[in-house]
Amino acid sequence: MKKMFIAVVATFFVLLVSLGNVMAESKAGFFTLTPYLGGYSFSHEEGMKNGSAVGLGFGYNYTDRLGVEAVFNYVDFKTKSTNHNADAKLLRFDGLYDLMPKDKLAPYLAAGLGFIDVSSDNKEDGFSVLFDFGAGLKYSINDKLQLRGDVRNIYEIDGSDNHQIYTVGITYLFGKKEPVRPVVEKKAPPAPADSDGDGVYDDKDKCPNTPKGIKVDSVGCPIPLTEKVVIDLKVEFDFDKAEIKSVYNDHLQKVANFLTAYPDAEGVIEGHTDSIGSEEYNHNLSHKRAENVRLYLIKNFGVKADRLKAEGFGESKPIADNKTKEGRQMNRRVIGVISAIITK
Repeated sequence: MKKMFIAVVATFFVLLVSLGNVMAESKAGFFTLTPYLGGYSFSHEEGMKNGSAVGLGFGYNYTDRLGVEAVFNYVDFKTKSTNHNADAKLLRFDGLYDLMPKDKLAPYLAAGLGFIDVSSDNKEDGFSVLFDFGAGLKYSINDKLQLRGDVRNIYEIDGSDNHQIYTVGITYLFGKKEPVRPVVEKKAPPAPADSDGDGVYDDKDKCPNTPKGIKVDSVGCPIPLTEKVVIDLKVEFDFDKAEIKSVYNDHLQKVANFLTAYPDAEGVIEGHTDSIGSEEYNHNLSHKRAENVRLYLIKNFGVKADRLKAEGFGESKPIADNKTKEGRQMNRRVIGVISAIITK
């Protein structure tokens, strides 16, 4: 019988090597229910033939490695001397220790205490205290079912009898609510963000938070807006004169203020005459009038000389009829358009 015990244990370990180490789910927190079917052998001295054994186990896995189990076994056998039917009832309370809990095929060790009651030849031998120990294999079919093979040595403490029970069974695991694993959907990468809505993505936008409606360049910065600002200059002169009359002081002050406000402003001051006198004389007179206005702005208001240019056009560009006194007065003039381009 010892040879059979060794052979069964060896067979389990051969299976372990051949099937390999496949990862299984955690079994901690599950209850177990296991029906068993197998054989039972007595020591030679007891006069009992080997018999068949059935059983039912109820257990709980405290951790992936450690569990407990209560097992009831019923053994049917015959006596050797009389060949009468006999039976034995075992109640065991065992601890189980899984050696490789994460593997699909996992060996374990087991040991525990219990009771045995043997009835033969219509006689009750009474309950005896037993100690059992052994090993087994579990093979996880899925998260709820396991195949199980088990070999135990049963030692009757009262009578010093030594038995073996070898069983196979199927274990049902229940009672633990597995956490629902969220389904992770692969999402398409998000479109690049354009927080200010200017048409340039944030990773390229060098001017974030651009107000709505503002035109921007390729890096998201507002396109500068330009505007031309202008002031007109006009001074009239007496006949054959180039002196500036005091009545134009306020007007020239405004022109100077414009030049100060817009440092990039420049202009050409044009001098003109009526048609009385020679063409050469009038040309010189018109230039002198334009130059006097230019110098007035430079000397009285500090305007830089290179910002203004004086030109004389004589009588060549009349704006009124030189045959009338009023027309000739209008033609004796200095005019200018002074402008600047500003960026908003």
